Amino acid sequence: MNYENYIETFDDLVKSFPELFEKLTGSDRLNFSTLTKSTIERVFNKKDPIHGIYLISNKSDNPLYVGRSRNMAVRIGVDHRAIQKAQANLTYKIAKEKNITPVEARSFMYENFFVRMIEIDNEYARTLFEVYVAMKLQTPYNSFRES
Repeated sequence: MNYENYIETFDDLVKSFPELFEKLTGSDRLNFSTLTKSTIERVFNKKDPIHGIYLISNKSDNPLYVGRSRNMAVRIGVDHRAIQKAQANLTYKIAKEKNITPVEARSFMYENFFVRMIEIDNEYARTLFEVYVAMKLQTPYNSFRES
């Protein structure tokens, strides 16, 4: 469903979530280590910012983290590959949990994590769908705690 220039009601958005969930969980499972900015642009066949939702899972396909972005190629292909805390929140959570350095955590992610992605243009749909997926899958690395 293309949401780009269409404002729906909350109820209409939520009704579409089961279908979007199936699309996300059924999308190609890509190795995290190979997902550079240019690789993600090739997956979606576009250079423009790709708005969407992504799901990170482990080798056993257990869901770990769901995220949203106005530019998935940068968020996944650059930020999640970084080791600076401001960019690499998930990397720091893993480093802390495993008592390893951020560099070691990033290597762990490269070896063990996979990503599924779908495009969702509407920012309201992305925001609500991120919470929906995180709650439905009980992703352990998501936190919606306010600072």
